[in-house]
Amino acid sequence: DPASLRGSNSGFYYGSCFHETDNAFNENISNLPRYKNIYTTQIPYFFDLKGPIFHYDTACAASFSALNEAFYALRHGLVDQVLVCGFNVCLNVMISLQFADLKMISKIGLSRCLDKQADGFSRSEAVISILLQRRKHARRVYGTIVLSTSNTDGYKIQGINFPSVDAQRNLMAKLYAKANIDPSKIDYIEAHTTGTQAGDSVEMKAIHDIFCKDKNRDKPLLIGCLKSNMGHAEGASGLCALAKAILIFQTLKIPRNLHFDEVNPNIEGLVNKSMKAVTEITDFNDEVIPLNCFGFGGSNVHLIFRNHKYRLSSDNYKICTPIPRLVIVC
Repeated sequence: DPASLRGSNSGFYYGSCFHETDNAFNENISNLPRYKNIYTTQIPYFFDLKGPIFHYDTACAASFSALNEAFYALRHGLVDQVLVCGFNVCLNVMISLQFADLKMISKIGLSRCLDKQADGFSRSEAVISILLQRRKHARRVYGTIVLSTSNTDGYKIQGINFPSVDAQRNLMAKLYAKANIDPSKIDYIEAHTTGTQAGDSVEMKAIHDIFCKDKNRDKPLLIGCLKSNMGHAEGASGLCALAKAILIFQTLKIPRNLHFDEVNPNIEGLVNKSMKAVTEITDFNDEVIPLNCFGFGGSNVHLIFRNHKYRLSSDNYKICTPIPRLVIVC
C-alpha cells in the first residue's frame, strides 16, 4: 500500500527517455506545468516520501539504470526502501518517424528478435513500478537482486547509436567474477534484444563470449526476448523484463519468443548451437536469471536476479484492498 510509505525515508528513482506527454499537454498549453522534472517531484509529493529522488535518462536502459542506482542506495543505507519506476507512453508520431529514419523501426510492426529477417522493433507502452526493500523488512518477496552493475561504451568509431561488444563483455565479466558465479552454469538469460541487426548481433556476441566459451557448459544457453512478445517499451523495458523474470520464478515456465523463424547467420552462438532462442514454453529449473539491458548512446546495465521459490495459486488473485485499481479491457 503506497500510503504505508508516508513520511518514511523512501527514495523515488525512475527512468524514462521520452516525455511525449509534454507534447500532448501542449494542445492546451494552460494545462502544462511550466517547471522542469514534474514527474520526479509529483510522486514524492503525493505519497509524502522523504528520501532522495532521481530521474535517469539513459535511453532504453533508463529504468534499469534507475534500478541499479536504487540497489546501491539501499545497500549503502542511504534509504530504507526505494520505489523504482519506468514509463513509456507513445503520443508523438514524430518520435516514431525519427526512429524509422534511423532504420530502427520494423516495417511490418514486429520485433523479430534473433531472426534472420529482423528489421527493427515495434514501439510499445508500459508504466511499471516495483518496491525495492531489504529482505528483513519485506512482507512479500518475489525475487532477490544478487548484484548489478553498469558502465558506458564511451567513444565508438561506428557512431553513438552503435553498441559496443567490448563494453558489454567487460561489464558481464567483472560482475560474475565479483558475484563468484560461474556463467557457464546458468541455463537462461533474459536479453535486451530489440530486433535490430546491429544490436542483436553485438549483444549476443558479448553474451556468447561470457556464457558459452567455457568448456564446462554442457547444454545451450536459452535466450529470452521479451520484446518479441510486447514490443520495445524503451525507457521502461528493463523493468518489464524484471516482471517477466518474476513470472518465470512463480510459474517455473519460460514463455516462448514470438516471430522467430530462421536463425540470424550473424549470431555465432545460434549458428554453432551453444545458444538457443526459446521457441516453445520451456521448464525453468535454475536458481538465477541474468538480465541484460543497454541503451541508445552507450549505457549498459546487467543484473543477476535470484529466485525466491514463490508459487502462484488461485488465492493470489483475490483483491482485498481499498486501493483503487485501473482495469484495462481490450
